[in-house]
Amino acid sequence: MIRNNSIIALTISILSFASCGNQEKEDLPTKRDLAEVVYASGNIYPEDEYKVFSNVTGFLEQVLINEGDTLDAGDIMFLIGGPNRKSETQATTLALGIAEENLGKGSPFLAQLEQKYLNAKSKATNDSINLSRYNGLVKTGAVSQSEYDRIKLQSETSQRDEQSALDQLNAQKRTLEVELANARNRFNQAINNFGDGSIKSAINGRVFEIYKQTGDYIHQNEAIALIGSGNKPVARLSIDEADLALVKVGQKVYIQLDALPGKTLLATVKKIYPKLNKAEQSFRVDANFDEIPPVDLYGLNIEANILIKEAKNILTIPRKSLLAGDSVAIKRDGKEMKVKVETGVSDLSFVEIRKGILETDELIK
Repeated sequence: MIRNNSIIALTISILSFASCGNQEKEDLPTKRDLAEVVYASGNIYPEDEYKVFSNVTGFLEQVLINEGDTLDAGDIMFLIGGPNRKSETQATTLALGIAEENLGKGSPFLAQLEQKYLNAKSKATNDSINLSRYNGLVKTGAVSQSEYDRIKLQSETSQRDEQSALDQLNAQKRTLEVELANARNRFNQAINNFGDGSIKSAINGRVFEIYKQTGDYIHQNEAIALIGSGNKPVARLSIDEADLALVKVGQKVYIQLDALPGKTLLATVKKIYPKLNKAEQSFRVDANFDEIPPVDLYGLNIEANILIKEAKNILTIPRKSLLAGDSVAIKRDGKEMKVKVETGVSDLSFVEIRKGILETDELIK
């Protein structure tokens, strides 16, 4: 270890000595186009993605999709079976049938009441006709007043019996209607519960990953698959927290994919998320591609440069020529000097010089 450190120290000394003895001339300040960027890395994801969860518990009976399949909203993807849901559906189906029969024609619950009402109605009609006849007879003295009063009371009683029988019939019908509505609600609920075992796609999209296979036991609210829309992929980027203030919505992004070496894709910053990822000390930035990438794969690795500033035909010097305190060592009219400069846009190699030096000045190491 000591030997290696000595070699390093010796090398540095030699370089320092050479530097002091020979102040080499560098290139002249040069005009060029310059762009200041923020580096980011990340992955490609669908614009919309969601994990498919089961609403029920049971065994996965059928997997009707494959990874990579394209789906329409409403397509059935999985069938999850459950004996309790089947028995509940059967029981509520039977109960609904009985409730419909009790309220339908020939209902055993209504037949006796309907007959009772018809009998009461017939008697009330006959007694009313008889009362009308006695009205004429009592006026002529053919029957006594007491006999007329008896017939009148009998007619009034028959009318009350008819109304009572009708009220009983209607009350029973209302009761059976309520029972039918309840039976239908229970049946629909059982069908819905049973239908929850048919897992459908919520969006038009693509199957990126399936977590389960036929025969697996599925718990309620357990993830089964990952679905996403593949029409508009998004670049999900991470930027260093020190660069957050530089990045704005609408800025251009130049993206390179490991899967497409040598090709640069253009995108635009869509959203900046305000939550810091403490583990990576970074913020998430989403960018929309200006054109759909020629690959439709989930999670592709990408590297990106977010364009912060751009300047055309500006005076620049190599970054290594810029000294501490924003000064530059130059040779002007045969004299070496150190001058203060005003800097502007910069990248990894060059920095813009707005004031302080001329194009004809020679840069000195």
